[in-house]
Amino acid sequence: KIVTHKVVAILNHAAFIDGEWHKIGDKVGVYTITHIGVDRITIKSERESKQLIIPVREKKFKMFKGN
Repeated sequence: KIVTHKVVAILNHAAFIDGEWHKIGDKVGVYTITHIGVDRITIKSERESKQLIIPVREKKFKMFKGN
């Protein structure tokens, strides 16, 4: 069985993974969070290390000019 984890936000050295906020040292399934970067985190288990990357989506902004 393949288990996937999804990171959708990183803010103030915390990562929002699978609907919950986590910090370095927290467990996510069998993995431990070892690094939180700007757009990715690193998780490690006894057997492997993985990087979870925030998906890039095209963002459109509208600029409004003041009075």
